[in-house]
Amino acid sequence: MLSGFLFLFATSVFAYDAGGYAGSFLRMGLGARAIGMGNAFTAVPQSAFAGFYNPGGLPFLENPQVAFSGGILSLDRTHNYVGFATHLHPPTDRKSADSRTSFDAGFSLGWVNSGVSNIDGRDSNGKPQGSFSSSENAFLFSFAIRPLNRVGIGFSAKVLYTRLPKVKEDNSALSTRGMGLDFGVMVHPVDRLFLGAVLQDVRSKYSWNTEHVWERGTTTVDNFPKILRLGGSYVFGKNFLISMESHYNFEQGWRFYSGAEYSYQNRLVGRVGFKADHLTFGLGINLKIWRLNSQVAYAYDANPVLPWGDQFVSWMIEL
Repeated sequence: MLSGFLFLFATSVFAYDAGGYAGSFLRMGLGARAIGMGNAFTAVPQSAFAGFYNPGGLPFLENPQVAFSGGILSLDRTHNYVGFATHLHPPTDRKSADSRTSFDAGFSLGWVNSGVSNIDGRDSNGKPQGSFSSSENAFLFSFAIRPLNRVGIGFSAKVLYTRLPKVKEDNSALSTRGMGLDFGVMVHPVDRLFLGAVLQDVRSKYSWNTEHVWERGTTTVDNFPKILRLGGSYVFGKNFLISMESHYNFEQGWRFYSGAEYSYQNRLVGRVGFKADHLTFGLGINLKIWRLNSQVAYAYDANPVLPWGDQFVSWMIEL
């Protein structure tokens, strides 16, 4: 009974953002800037999180970036990320009219880690069994090319790993691995306007060997729902960015996301967003550390399902 409860609890604790399907930790958003803008980030270029949101945006990066992000979440949950993204401009003599080489590309590496700690374990008689923790991980490799001056096309390959403690009959942990793919395209048709499309979680799934969990155990497969994201972003003047997009979850239908970002004297940044059914807010401050441009950002996700909102802090550095 305890193992069954833990299995169900740990695989659904991030489920509020996607109705209880596997892989919710990859759908709740990533990074304080994107979450502050309502998770409407499919068509926003120039981000160290491009490999996660839209690999097609990687060739549009102007400088290599590293990013760190952590979540301060309710219910003893964690949600963290570390990643690196860069453009690739191999030297060539073939130059277009705007001096851009014909082989622009980009790649990124990232690690998403989410988990729950302090799970109060009890058996079917209510007897305490100690505290437990679980974790989910996604290791991302993303690559994109820029076949046309205003078009980037790419993919992200994800290696998935998750572990549940003391679930098997012998009280050992149960773990599983899986793989998945995202495909993205970003188009820059006119100045200040970007359009993006992503097909997320193609063939992403967990395949659990539950032979030693259930009385009549076998293989349990948890498929991640595929999601089609379509979005656009536009910069007004030099300081005001708006972004809007729709997500089609193949299991749950359409949802709408939008966000705005305003930069004051290129120093302070304010953000607000609408994330499917609630608001998000964010702040940022641009800093120069060791001659490197960086931004420290904070976001508050006012999800009404939770006891209190989720908070995120990120640090993005241009190299």
